[in-house]
Amino acid sequence: MNPRYTPTELQYVITDAQIRHLVIGPESVEKIDEVSHQGPDAALDTFMVVGDTTPPEGYTAWNDVLESGSPDFVPVQPVGPSDLASIQYTSGTTGFPKGCMQSHRFWLVCGFNQHAMPEVFTTGSILGESPFFYLDALLMTSRSLFQGATLFQAERMSLRKHHGRLTGTRCECAFSPVLDDEPGPEEREHNIKMFICVAGSPRENADVERRYGAPVRELYGMTEVGIALGVPYRVDDPSIIGTCGVPYPLYQARVVDDSGGLCPPDTPGELQIRGPGVMEGYWNKPEANARSFSDGWFRTGDLFARTAGGYFRYVGRFKDMIKRSGENISAVEVETVMRQFPSIEEVAVIPVKHRIRGEEVKAFITLHPKVTEATFDYRALHDHCSQHLASFKMPR
Repeated sequence: MNPRYTPTELQYVITDAQIRHLVIGPESVEKIDEVSHQGPDAALDTFMVVGDTTPPEGYTAWNDVLESGSPDFVPVQPVGPSDLASIQYTSGTTGFPKGCMQSHRFWLVCGFNQHAMPEVFTTGSILGESPFFYLDALLMTSRSLFQGATLFQAERMSLRKHHGRLTGTRCECAFSPVLDDEPGPEEREHNIKMFICVAGSPRENADVERRYGAPVRELYGMTEVGIALGVPYRVDDPSIIGTCGVPYPLYQARVVDDSGGLCPPDTPGELQIRGPGVMEGYWNKPEANARSFSDGWFRTGDLFARTAGGYFRYVGRFKDMIKRSGENISAVEVETVMRQFPSIEEVAVIPVKHRIRGEEVKAFITLHPKVTEATFDYRALHDHCSQHLASFKMPR
């Protein structure tokens, strides 16, 4: 769980997942005190505190638990591949988050895919910066275990410290960096064989490759399916760049229309994933499971198109679609184009009601710190969008 959760959020997850034993840091004691006194729904049995300090009354020191263990311990029942290993909670687009049931097989597949595909990358060391309440950290851990690689795990993510970690650890694989405005000569001082990224724009990825001199490869994953798609390390067909690549081993992927039929090449539809790397379902959410699975295929809710070359290209989220005069417009696509305009720091595109067209495209933009409303060139932005977007996709 995220230690930054409020007591209300902690209460929800503890109750929903039926948690009985907690391992926490000393900074979380006050929050857990509040949760444990909120009622019988949070009937926690054991509180274990990590650290060298003496825990407060009613709490157990994690180190004492470790020391009390026996090296000859044998579990009553051996662990099987389908046994539950972890429950990770998704952020949730509506309502409270849902717990994804991830089996031991789920994590074995994550690690095996990287081990079984040496053309993706073979590395002796990996830099991990994501927190363990997200998929990425456990993904990096499973990769390192299968490859026999050293995992350098940072305490927390830091854009400012990222480059220093690359050079200091001499790691060979890491997530793609966020570039500063001005390139520095030290950007080539690293051992990186390959950067990996999720939802990076082709322009941003190309900039990283040019400045750091290492390839950037796109992955597609979810808490529900692990990492299901990826661009190989060695690329024979340049048209795969800018897509999410092909299914990893043990996965199948398809793009279907509203009726469940396969979409023709380059026609957007819902991406569905099947295979042993998919979660066992949402914890204690039978209705959500019924909506999320179709004949064994997990419905991602992501809009994809499969190219003529067989590569899966991300288009957007179904909830991010705008229907203007009968035309489906991806908000993500419009945002990506507008974000490439130099004066724009960030952009969000939404649908707004229109009397004639049904919906119209509206964009909210945050200007670059060096640009003011007085100096912003709206005409140049319009021309930029016209070069990269069909006329019906243009924000009005």
